[in-house]
Amino acid sequence: MDAHIFPRYDCEPKEQIPYPVWRYTDEQYQYDGSKHGVMKSETTRHLLELIKQAYRRSSKEQLNC
Repeated sequence: MDAHIFPRYDCEPKEQIPYPVWRYTDEQYQYDGSKHGVMKSETTRHLLELIKQAYRRSSKEQLNC
């Protein structure tokens, strides 16, 4: 499985919202590690924790078959 998470902004032009984020050319919407790095790290940490929980649950369910 492959997934991408693209945060959207309330201030985005409405005509842009249906389209992928890589169509933006305006720098205000571009990723900047100094601005967004902490949020990216926290999101990664949370997703990894959810994955671990899912695998633990799945392993326990398989053992109970």
